[in-house]
Amino acid sequence: MSTYVIKFNEKSKEAKYLLGLIQELAKNSSSISLEKIPNKETLKSIGDAKNNQLFYAENVDELFNQLNE
Repeated sequence: MSTYVIKFNEKSKEAKYLLGLIQELAKNSSSISLEKIPNKETLKSIGDAKNNQLFYAENVDELFNQLNE
């Protein structure tokens, strides 16, 4: 099986149509599968969460004080 990476603007009319078409094909076929890969920022956040590099705050002011440090 081959793997293809297609990057597109999810908000464009053409991209929505193409994605919908591929999703429908994947539903009805065992030879097509889709995997949504998170972007770099999301992957970093996931890694931070797994490594307990999170912010804990009792209120909004405390959170902003931590972010400004």
